[in-house]
Amino acid sequence: MDASNSSASAVKKPTGFRRLVKETLTQLAILLATLAVTEVALRVIDFRDLRDGYGRGYPLVFKHDPELGWAPIPNSRGEFHGSRTISLAHNSLGLRDVELGPDARPTILVIGDSLVWGYDAEASERFTELLRQELPSTHIVNAGVPGYGTDQEYLLLRRIWDTVRPDVVILVFCTSNDRDDNTSNLRYGGYLKPYLAQAPDGEWRFAGQPVPWSRFAYFNENALVHNLWVARAAVSAFVQLRYPAVRTRSDRAARRHDARLRRGPRRQIPGRAAVARAADRKLPADAEYPLHVVRWRAVV
Repeated sequence: MDASNSSASAVKKPTGFRRLVKETLTQLAILLATLAVTEVALRVIDFRDLRDGYGRGYPLVFKHDPELGWAPIPNSRGEFHGSRTISLAHNSLGLRDVELGPDARPTILVIGDSLVWGYDAEASERFTELLRQELPSTHIVNAGVPGYGTDQEYLLLRRIWDTVRPDVVILVFCTSNDRDDNTSNLRYGGYLKPYLAQAPDGEWRFAGQPVPWSRFAYFNENALVHNLWVARAAVSAFVQLRYPAVRTRSDRAARRHDARLRRGPRRQIPGRAAVARAADRKLPADAEYPLHVVRWRAVV
C-alpha cells in the first residue's frame, strides 16, 4: 500500500511542475508580445517626448552634468541641427571655442546662452569671432552654452575661472527667458537643472543639486532606454513623478517685476560713434578696445 502511494506521488509531482512551467512560459510569452506590440506602436506614433532630443547633435551639447544640469561634451565634434545644420567642435573645457592655452594678451570672456554659443551659426559667423578680427591684441573666449540661465552661467564661470583667468567678463542676458531659467528646475521640455530658491533669511541660494538625470539623459546615456521606447515611456513617467516641476516665483510676482522693469529707465550701450566721441574728449581709457563694462547680477 505504501509503495503504491509513493509511486503515485512520484508520477503527480512532475505533472504539477510541468504545468507550472507551462503557465509561466505562457505568461512570459503574453508579456513579451504585449511589450513588442507596445514598442512598435510607440515607434509608429513617434511621440515627441520620447525622442532622443529635439534634433541631431543635441546629445553632444546636452550631456548630463550633476552641477550644471547639462553641458557640452569636452573634445566632441559633430553636427547640430536647429533651423539649419551647423558643425560643432568643443574644446577640452566643453566650450565651443578653440583650445585655450597660455596667452599674454588681456582676456575677455563672453558668457551667455545660445546667443553666445551660436545657435544656427557656424563658429566663424559668431560675434566673438568678429571681435577677434577687430581686436587682435585681445584674447577673447566664448563660453556660451545653449539653454543656460544666468544661474548656470554663474556656476560655469566659477568652474572655469581658474583656467581662463579673464580680465573682463561680458554677460549676454536674454530678457525673454533667463528669468524663467533661473527660477525653475525643468526647462525645454524635460531637461532638469539647478535653480535659485529664496531662503527664509531672504537670500537666494542654489537648490536641486546634485541635478538628477533628466529623461533625455536616460534616452542618450543608458543603452537599454536608448534602444527601447517602452523603457523611455517608463523612465519618462518615473522622472516626472519623482522630480516634478518647481517654480520659485508666482506668475503674478513675475509680472509685477516685469512691469517695474518696463517703467524703469533704459540705457543704451554705446557703439563705435560713442566710443569715438569719448576718445575725442580724451576720456581715460584702460584698454584699446571699445567695451562698455557694466555691473550685473542674476535677475530672479
